[in-house]
Amino acid sequence: MTEQAPIYRLISHMKERRSTMWLATLFSILNKIFDLAPPLLIGAAVDVVARQEESVLSNYGYTDPKDQLIILSILTVIIWVFESLFEYIYGVLWRNLAQTVQHELRLDAYSHIQELEMAWFSDQSKGELMSILNDDINQLERFLDKGANELLQVGTTVVIISAIFFYISPAIAIYSIIPIPVVFVGSQRSSDRPSSDAALNLIAATRLIVETDARGVYVVMHHNESDDTISCHLGTRVRKNHTSKRSAFETVGNDPAFLILNEKIIKNSTGEFFTDQSFNPRLGIDTKVALVKYHPGYEPRQIDTLIDLGLKAIIFEGTGLGHVGKTMYDAIKKANQNGLFLGMTSQCIDGRVRMTVYESGRDLLEMGITPLENMIPEVALVKTMWALGNSKDNNGLKKLLLENIASEFSE
Repeated sequence: MTEQAPIYRLISHMKERRSTMWLATLFSILNKIFDLAPPLLIGAAVDVVARQEESVLSNYGYTDPKDQLIILSILTVIIWVFESLFEYIYGVLWRNLAQTVQHELRLDAYSHIQELEMAWFSDQSKGELMSILNDDINQLERFLDKGANELLQVGTTVVIISAIFFYISPAIAIYSIIPIPVVFVGSQRSSDRPSSDAALNLIAATRLIVETDARGVYVVMHHNESDDTISCHLGTRVRKNHTSKRSAFETVGNDPAFLILNEKIIKNSTGEFFTDQSFNPRLGIDTKVALVKYHPGYEPRQIDTLIDLGLKAIIFEGTGLGHVGKTMYDAIKKANQNGLFLGMTSQCIDGRVRMTVYESGRDLLEMGITPLENMIPEVALVKTMWALGNSKDNNGLKKLLLENIASEFSE
């Protein structure tokens, strides 16, 4: 039998508080609906000024522009009053629910621990037990107090704005949806743990999509070990540099494109993700590419094997500024003579390949290896697969690889 998802377990635990939860949900949604109304009223007011007796409100029997503006003024006051009222109510309801559930979870956890055998405690870390009783349960309290409302309000915004757009003009709605970013989001703490960072990362990813005009591909994860800041990394410049830290994902060679700090979204990137703003899909792909990480003792005959397997390109992950040992020279010459494209990246986390500095680098340039600037090796591998599928020869492949298409090179 599969274990129930954590969110359902939390809701199940709150079965005696469901009326409060549904009421808080209702007021969160109502608050967002009223929050979205003022722009519509402004549009209606502009319509009255521009079209006078032929405005939309005239269809409801109010033909005098003065009467129409009075009605809009009254509606504005009513909407602001109810928006403020609903914001106060949902704030009280979510806060009371969060604190009540926090208190009950602590009592339940403490009661459960008291019923355990003494032998069980000998195998457990006291610090971990205290972390569960304090930090993990505090995470749940923060989610109910703030996170649940933010998810509901973002979801309500997406639904209502989309519905309005499709009602006014389906064509404009589809056009407005096309440039939304593709966002990859995950967690470093599994979602079956109360201390999981999954919810906060998901909220931040949704806010990036809804509240910015960002285009491109992003990875959204924690910026540090706290819950205050979330990083939005360019998908072509991000790397996982730690096995387990919340801030394991880092932008290589620059700051994250966006930082989501509490209620603020800070944009660090100055350029656009795509250098070409026109829609020009090139969907070819050819996976006959190898990524070779050079190391002392590397057997050059492995390159011969790649040639025999029919590969069309090799991306080397060289040392320092882009080097491999002289024992590799004959194999590299053979690969070049067989028509394989050869590219060079660096094993270093940051910095550019500069193969003109040392003699060994200049030797490799003469053998036909193309330096790939500061492209991350894994990105170079995937881009070569794409470029190989969208070019006719190695010259076209090289031109595509050295073109900064999706922010794969940093300044």
